[in-house]
Amino acid sequence: MREIICVQIGQAGNQIGTRFWSSLSDEHGIDQAGMYRGDQEYQYDYIDIYFAEETGGKFFPRCVLADLEPSTMDCVRGSLFGEMFRSDNYVYGNSGSGNNFAKGYKHDGNLLLPAVWDTLTKEVEKCERLQGIQIIHAIGGGTGSGFGSLLLENINENLSECLALTCTVLPSFKMSETVVEPYNSILAMNALTNQAHETMCYENAALWNVCLNTLGIKSPTLGDLNHLICCSMLGLTASLRFPGILNSDLRKLAVNLVPFPTLHFFISSFAPLKNFKDLPYSDLNVVDITNAMFDPSNMMTNYDPEAGRYLAVATLYRGNISSEDVEAQLAATRELNHDNFVDWIPVNTQYSICSVPMKGLPITGTLVGNNTAIKKNISEIDNEFFTLFEKRAYLHWYLLEGLGEEDFRACTDNIDRLRTDYKRYGHSHVDINIEY
Repeated sequence: MREIICVQIGQAGNQIGTRFWSSLSDEHGIDQAGMYRGDQEYQYDYIDIYFAEETGGKFFPRCVLADLEPSTMDCVRGSLFGEMFRSDNYVYGNSGSGNNFAKGYKHDGNLLLPAVWDTLTKEVEKCERLQGIQIIHAIGGGTGSGFGSLLLENINENLSECLALTCTVLPSFKMSETVVEPYNSILAMNALTNQAHETMCYENAALWNVCLNTLGIKSPTLGDLNHLICCSMLGLTASLRFPGILNSDLRKLAVNLVPFPTLHFFISSFAPLKNFKDLPYSDLNVVDITNAMFDPSNMMTNYDPEAGRYLAVATLYRGNISSEDVEAQLAATRELNHDNFVDWIPVNTQYSICSVPMKGLPITGTLVGNNTAIKKNISEIDNEFFTLFEKRAYLHWYLLEGLGEEDFRACTDNIDRLRTDYKRYGHSHVDINIEY
């Protein structure tokens, strides 16, 4: 098996993660108590990738739930699927991060790290061939940003043979409720750049717009936004969990989408995204699904197609789909949108097909794209950071926890290089000369 261990960090990470596991369990026929109730062979064949079977036939998620305060864990325990997780895999502190990266990364995070690492190590030992660690977090708060960065560093140092994939909620400053989000975000982005191998980027503002404008939800809730993220995550992992014509895994995704080590920030979309009352299920086809995946209004990050080009794209289909139809449509899409793709990568559109459809939909598609337009999102974080940093506003809270001004400056230097690289390699013709 090629197992994946999930680590969900902080309030946002655990809310998204719990939603993800409930959908994942449903697809594999596992009930709320962890017992297998499926009636299809494909539900069981690759179940070990995300679930570990114990004596008595109960399946436990390969998951570690972490937070610096207990209230999040209490919410997960009290949810419908709270009983599914191992009781020992709930790891939490008592103080909370106070929306401060430094508390999650320094003192409080270091106090929690041994317990989290011990739990993670136990999960690793249960794997035959560990493929990667999947981290779910948001970088606007203190725990997701600070402790997430600390954990990433330890994974790279001690589990260097496995890939680190993060499902990261980027800040949406127009919807922000925390004034120090720019500090937390710039520090976390530095860790993601240096420590992660693949980063799936999501933004609440973009998800809100999809719910409002595409799905027709007048007052979207956090549950609606989390559901969209889960649809993307289910599509991303489907070809690992079920049979198909062309399967993919985390390493294949990285090899095909990451031309240079630091350029691993991906945008994502899911199709079909329509008001379900208006969705003609019987009329879905590869052409419609592919066009919807590349539609900027369906992207789960604020994406401006005029701001960059695709370095590479992976399209992940589910359902009874012909590979010939997919190849023809991707070729047509690339030809029609030639200016949106760099031409110094000759073959930069990849695809996989999972024959098992998503529940309730005969055909779905998930796009994972490495697009240089992400530099605009990075610039927004950088600009918001400097607005605070030039006045040294709120900086004393970070200095009191052990960070120095030089730590912030080092981060901004790295982020500037990342932004410059994305700008540079977004041109049609480039001189390849990058430092590893």
